[in-house]
Amino acid sequence: MKQSIYFRNFLDTALIVLISFTVLGGLSSVWNYRLMSSDTRAMISSTLHETARYIATLHMDHGVDVTDLNLSMQLAMLSGVSGFDLLITDVHGVVGSCSDRDFGYVGQTVPQQALDAAAVGSGAVTQTTLGNIFPESRQVAGTPLIINTQGEPHVFGYLFVSGDRTALRQ
Repeated sequence: MKQSIYFRNFLDTALIVLISFTVLGGLSSVWNYRLMSSDTRAMISSTLHETARYIATLHMDHGVDVTDLNLSMQLAMLSGVSGFDLLITDVHGVVGSCSDRDFGYVGQTVPQQALDAAAVGSGAVTQTTLGNIFPESRQVAGTPLIINTQGEPHVFGYLFVSGDRTALRQ
């Protein structure tokens, strides 16, 4: 049976429209995911730097140690506001305070590779389990906690901020 030219033109036009909407919808989804990912990285970096300043001030002005229970309680509050998990380690990488209300991360050790990356102080966000501290791969950024004593910088610990990947999808 011979189809009319009108039906073929309608079919061609309908396929072009369908393909166009499919391509535009896919590109929109990719664009939105990249934008959300970029925003999450920026929020992790901002939380990292502001929390590091706060903890350094507490340590210098009030003598708060990285293993202080009050510090863990303050981290839990900051975690609730920011939506990210916070870990503070001593200079050897042993977690002394965390934002987890059950203190599940306290006593675990962050690998030396992560401490070396954090020591650079760039606050770069990477995908890692942080030496199996986290059961799943997360976006993690770290920085050294530094105070100036007699004009010289002194590292007294490290701060790690992490966000799980499900936060990106929500």
